Amino acid sequence: MAADPDRRRGTRSEPPQSLPRPQSGDSSARPQIRAHPAVFGDRVGQYVFISSVSVYTRPVPQLLVTESTPRRKPVDRYARDKVACEVLLEEAFRVSGFPLTIVRPGHT
Repeated sequence: MAADPDRRRGTRSEPPQSLPRPQSGDSSARPQIRAHPAVFGDRVGQYVFISSVSVYTRPVPQLLVTESTPRRKPVDRYARDKVACEVLLEEAFRVSGFPLTIVRPGHT
């Protein structure tokens, strides 16, 4: 008997329709992210934003990249959007204690 792919769909918990989900490279990501602190702030223990090392200038000014390594002026829209989202979420963290973690993977 072949597995029914639709059968598994019913076991997943689907997110509420009202939660905006930005797509990578989507220029509308910033307006969607703007709602996330209000939507998720009281609903999650930790909000993890997957950013990118593209927020740093290349070549990276120092070989060891740490939390204190400053972001530089990004060269493309993808990086500019990531920086803008980070800044918006960091402001929510400073103002309201939004439980934020930013991860900047170097290889995906």
